[in-house]
Amino acid sequence: MLGEHTVLHGSAAYAVPLRRYTARIASLNSSPEVHQLPIKEGIHANFDFEKWLAFAKTSEILADKLDFDRWEREATELGVYADIPIGYGLGSSGAITAEAYRRYLIGEVPNPTLLRKQLGALECFFHGKSSGLDPLVSFLNKAVYISPTGGIEVVEVTETFPVASPRGGWFLLDSGQPRAGKDAITRFGESCKNEQWKRDVLLPMNELVETLAKGFKSESMIGLTPKLKALCSLQLTELAFLIPMHIATLWKAWLQEDVAYLKLCGAGGGGFFLGYAPDKSRLPVEVIWL
Repeated sequence: MLGEHTVLHGSAAYAVPLRRYTARIASLNSSPEVHQLPIKEGIHANFDFEKWLAFAKTSEILADKLDFDRWEREATELGVYADIPIGYGLGSSGAITAEAYRRYLIGEVPNPTLLRKQLGALECFFHGKSSGLDPLVSFLNKAVYISPTGGIEVVEVTETFPVASPRGGWFLLDSGQPRAGKDAITRFGESCKNEQWKRDVLLPMNELVETLAKGFKSESMIGLTPKLKALCSLQLTELAFLIPMHIATLWKAWLQEDVAYLKLCGAGGGGFFLGYAPDKSRLPVEVIWL
């Protein structure tokens, strides 16, 4: 939700479980009544658990933590049952990773710091690089705050998405196209190799994310709307390569008129974008309210 790319480059982050969507792993031979969720095209319908197992076995941090023998016995008989849109920034790979980890975990659940590392190592199969944040939130089913030093705080919140006024609201805007998470992560990482870009873009973005994340953790948006607007403006200007043209057009117009403030949701490049409207009645298009 906050710090999608920057958490891999020293920023704070804040993420919450989106409970309106679900994913689970189950045997393909189970009775239809077991599976209440649709199998979608792509990863949901044709997921290769054998390739994922081979990848997981190469990770030292997962050695002796997962029951690879059981995974191998079941690999050809498993399916993913989910209603999370693939490639839309809602943590579909994180949810599936959390399910696999839960299914094959040996022994007790480790502390949150080690748990995040292990989940991240398992999710790297999908993206090439993972912060471990999405699968951590899915596994715990609770909000999580990551400090700039990497410390993890599991947060009990009553209001998942705090608003600045009774008229305000958070929403998801569908771009109408999936995105390639691995490509987006790689391109952002390449930008971070430029020292001037790090100084002029990454560091200010990190500061904004940290301030907003602390506010969300305390369930308060008081005084944070200007910070959210600044993050919106910075992402529009400097991360244009992650924003489809038709979304950028809305992004700019809404920002100028204070109708709504958009930000990346997940890797960017497509999928959903997260938005906040100070006054929901002014939003001129249909969105998914959170």
